[in-house]
Amino acid sequence: MTNNLKDMQNNRRVRYTFIFAASGLDYSAVLKFIAPKLSEQFAGACCNPIDGVWAEDGSEFKSAYSQGCVEDGMKIEVSVPVADRQSAYAFLKRLLGLVEKEFILGINWVHVEVEEIEVAHFSLRNEKSLT
Repeated sequence: MTNNLKDMQNNRRVRYTFIFAASGLDYSAVLKFIAPKLSEQFAGACCNPIDGVWAEDGSEFKSAYSQGCVEDGMKIEVSVPVADRQSAYAFLKRLLGLVEKEFILGINWVHVEVEEIEVAHFSLRNEKSLT
C-alpha cells in the first residue's frame, strides 16, 4: 500500500464494493474473521449485512431471468488511493478466498463495483464550530 504521505493526503480514491451471498452465512462470524485483516490493510472499511437476491441464470445477458432466491449476504466497502487500486483488488479477492476456505460457504459469484471518488475527513473533537 501507499507509503507516500502526499498521495494519502490527495482526496482522490477508488472505492471497491464487494457483495456476496451464501446460504448459511453467519455475518457476525465472518465480520469477526475479516475485520482485523481489513483494518491492517486499509486502516478502515465498512461492512454491512445484506439480503442477496439472485437468479441462477443471472450471469447471462437476457431479457428475463429464472425465479430468484434470497440468501444472507455481506457488503464490504473500502476506499484506497488510486495508486493502490490493483493491490487492493487483489487483496480483497484473496480475503474472500480465505473466507470461503474458513467457513465453506459455497460462494460462487462476487459482485464488485469500482468507483472513482473524492473523500474528505474531519474530526468532531477538533471542530470548534459545532459547539
